[in-house]
Amino acid sequence: MNLLSILIFLPLLAGLFILFLPSAWQERFKYITLGVTAVQVLITAYIYLTFNSSQAFSGVHA
Repeated sequence: MNLLSILIFLPLLAGLFILFLPSAWQERFKYITLGVTAVQVLITAYIYLTFNSSQAFSGVHA
């Protein structure tokens, strides 16, 4: 799966996961969202650091 797709669908899946958790786990919701946000930051940092600017727009023709 593409990393950009993971960035888009990870919060959606986490939200659905939290939606179906019992309300007794309400204190843990913020830790779940913090974990998902941390994963997104790591994926975003990886994409940013591995971006090759010399190949940017290589498939775009004017």
